[in-house]
Amino acid sequence: MSQWKFWEKKVNPFSNKRFKTQEIENDKAFAELAYYFHKYEDLESRFSMKSKLTRRIAKWSLPIVVLALGSLLFEKYFNIVIPSSLSMLKCLKPFLPLIAVAGITVFTWAFFSNRISGYTRGWSRNRLMREHLERMIREYQLALCDKDITKVSDQKFIQSEQENILAKLFQLEETNRIQTHNDIVGDYFSAHDGAINWIKELKK
Repeated sequence: MSQWKFWEKKVNPFSNKRFKTQEIENDKAFAELAYYFHKYEDLESRFSMKSKLTRRIAKWSLPIVVLALGSLLFEKYFNIVIPSSLSMLKCLKPFLPLIAVAGITVFTWAFFSNRISGYTRGWSRNRLMREHLERMIREYQLALCDKDITKVSDQKFIQSEQENILAKLFQLEETNRIQTHNDIVGDYFSAHDGAINWIKELKK
């Protein structure tokens, strides 16, 4: 059983010793932080699924293209015939051009779909936002530790912390929106330039 210990998920022994990990009720700043946290957690999950799908399709279609084209080119230019031991490839020989074209089509679709739609970049950007918000929530929870809104002495401090954390939150949100816009425009230009360069290389 010892060989499986490497794969076991380790539990952080200090998780139960953290202060003030529960939600703060009836707090406008915490409510905003929680809203944006769940928003970006959902976006991260959606982009992650699409990113993994397109990357895996591209990853598995490329070897098929290489094998199909390699078999055709080696036989045509180097007179290397597919040996009988590779009976599977020999049976597929009439379909190799079709397999190569289908593989190139699938790879191109997966690659440019990910690139133009920005699935991987979107997943990374939303993951980073979720981590920023997670850290801000902990900052706010710890700042209000042992503070009571009903006490007049604590009210000014709590209000100041609320204004401070909300200012940070909206600044972070604005920066992320600008970055999202730049990524969308950049992805389209990058994919367009890549396609044009690829076509130019094919014409040579």
